Formats: sequence, structure tokens, C-alpha cells
Amino acid sequence: MCYCFIISNTTLGQTKTLPISNMILNFSKSEVKNTPMQSIDGFEVDAVVVNKDLFPFSEPKINLEYDKIKWSLLYTPSSSDPLRRTLTLMQIEGENGISLIDELADKYGKNSNGVPAVWYSGKIDVLLCPLNMFGEIVSREKAVLTISKGIVISQENVPIKKGSIEKKSQKAMMLDGCWHDSMRYNDLGALEKFVNQDAVKSSIKAFALSILIVTDNQGKESGYILAPQKTEKQEEKILVNNLLKRINQLPPWSFGWLETINGSIFQGRYLKADYSQNTGWRFNDYFH
Repeated sequence: MCYCFIISNTTLGQTKTLPISNMILNFSKSEVKNTPMQSIDGFEVDAVVVNKDLFPFSEPKINLEYDKIKWSLLYTPSSSDPLRRTLTLMQIEGENGISLIDELADKYGKNSNGVPAVWYSGKIDVLLCPLNMFGEIVSREKAVLTISKGIVISQENVPIKKGSIEKKSQKAMMLDGCWHDSMRYNDLGALEKFVNQDAVKSSIKAFALSILIVTDNQGKESGYILAPQKTEKQEEKILVNNLLKRINQLPPWSFGWLETINGSIFQGRYLKADYSQNTGWRFNDYFH
């Protein structure tokens, strides 16, 4: 499976949430709406490292806020452990990046992938099968890795809150078994059925919009129209208001959460909504 995105130094159970205004702004700034999700190579990834404890030198040697650090969790099989994973520092993008890599390589050695982090023992949080969604690196699967002298010795999966709609629509996971491959085949039929039970009759033949559904800390759902920003026709306004009303009436925890690379909870779900006289509302996930 596509493995993980490094590195977060968050505390388990953290309840910091990404503001709704940020989610809306991320969508509005995106130039490509049809394919917002981009796969992240789980073995070689870029991250802004905020955990200074991962380095064997003092903080002034590196700008933890701005320098991009490329880490990896590569399989480095040995005769005694063919599935051994090693935390490896591959690259530091910054003013002193090359010299710092050379300094570490001289002290700890280097292989074809980079410098094995043999100096580090401790725990790190990782996201499994992460995706870039409108500028936020997110996942619905998280794990805590225990590392001893750069070698991963154990993995503890940490659940992220799932919603009832997602649980009811569990289908076989395809390809590499990542969470987003499972969701690809969820047709959101439960949401469509709920919304269309009380849909208003309209003379409009077809209408489309983009919507953000947010699940708050109590599990209550709210809808935010992302596009179009304005509806001119009165019948379109009636359709939109009725849709938002039905979303607000969804049972608690119909949708779950994601988590971002910095440990924040991502409470939103981007959907493309299409209305027609024949079918009522139909939804597609902007994940795909």
C-alpha cells in the first residue's frame, strides 16, 4: 500500500480543527476543480518539518518553518529482516541544506537514498495514503510509528472519526487498498435518498453547484455553497435553500473527518451537486 506522509509532531486526541474559512478559500483559489486530488508518493515525500527532535543538531542550523525536508520510510531489507523500514533523510531544501546533509553523512553514513536517521529513537505520527485536496494534505487513516535508531519497530493504527454514510457504503477496496480507493466507489446514495425525500418541485431542468459539507464537534452537519457564488433566479434560490435545509437535518455524524499533515482535524467534504427534474439531486465527491 502507498505508505505514509511524514511528519507530524501532534499529540493523539488533539482537537484543533481547520477553520471553515480556510476550506472555502482553498476551493476558491484552486484553478482545477474537476481533479483536485493528487496522489502523494508515500515513499518519497516533501514536508515542512516542525519536530526539531528528529534532527541531531540544534534548531538554528535549520529553519523549521520554511525549509522543506524530504524524508522517506523506505524498505531496506537485511538478511535478518527482509521487511525492515528505515527512516531516511533524503534532502534539505534551504540555504545550508547541502552542507547539513554532508555533515550528517560524514557522521552517520549514507546509502543510495540518503542518510539513515540512526540517531533518532522515538515516536512519529504519519498519515497513510495521503492526498492533496485543494492544497491540504489529508487522510482518513493515521498511525504512530515507534522507531529505534532509525528502524521502524512497531506501528499502531489510530482511528479517525468515520461517519454513518461511509460505514453503510463499505465496498471492496481496490488497487492498493487505500481509503480513497474505497470512497471512489461510494455513490453517496444514502445522502441522495435523504435529500430527495423532501425535495421541492421545480421547473428548472438542470442546475449544478459545488458544496462543502462540514461536520462540527457534535456531529452536526452544515452546508456551504462554494459555487456559483450567486444565484439570480428565484427558483434556483429555492432549490439551494431546500438543499441546505436538508443537509442541516442530516442525522448526527452522517459524515466523518479527515486529518491534515499538521495534525488538524479536517471536518469538511467537498461535493459536486447536480439537480435535474428527472432524478432530483445527485452528488459526486470532489475526491475524484
